[in-house]
Amino acid sequence: MQNKSIFLVLFFAVSLACNGQPFLKHYRTLTSDRLEEFFAEWKAYSDNVCSKNAVDDRILAEVVKQEYAAFERENKTRPKFRVFPEVITVYKYANNADTTSTFYDHTFEESGRFKTQSITPAIPRGALCMTYFVKLTLSKYVGGVLYKGEILPVNAGNETKLRDYLSVGRGVRRQEGHIWFESFPLIEEISVAPNLIAVKRRTSSSTGNVIWYVRKDGKFKRRDKPVSSWVD
Repeated sequence: MQNKSIFLVLFFAVSLACNGQPFLKHYRTLTSDRLEEFFAEWKAYSDNVCSKNAVDDRILAEVVKQEYAAFERENKTRPKFRVFPEVITVYKYANNADTTSTFYDHTFEESGRFKTQSITPAIPRGALCMTYFVKLTLSKYVGGVLYKGEILPVNAGNETKLRDYLSVGRGVRRQEGHIWFESFPLIEEISVAPNLIAVKRRTSSSTGNVIWYVRKDGKFKRRDKPVSSWVD
């Protein structure tokens, strides 16, 4: 058992280093008295990501830019830090999408083969990049995570302290230990076809919608009104 514990600790440390987030090794157990220090190091990491990453695909880069602009118009909360996913999954389809279908999964159903890629766009200045390991660290601090088949109770005091820095949302999936730390609306994924780009967005901890960019005269134009929406 002791050897297994040592292995898990080493694995966690190596995983953090390999994922470029070595600062997290200092916060395997995040405590309230170290929140300021934690967020300072997280911001330094995020600033470094922003300075080094750019989306090579010009069209995708423009779509993400417009979505970040839409975020500024739509977001109603102003915590100390805004939080965006570090990685966005993109599905690229070979054939045209069905623009007569507003149901997201059906829109690209007949679009043929696709390839998947991950992009890491430069997030707005002063914002933070959410990663799997950062989310794990925050979840352990707040509680509400699934552990050994049971949901750990949410620490209301820690949740309140964390809200001084960022938004904390409890989704309807909280019975599975799901708590959101990102700012809304956020980009969940992007699907690209020759005639259409669809951005799947989460607008709150329990709602979402789809924004279309329709190609016309060789350019993709954003439709500000969502083509569809959903509730978890």
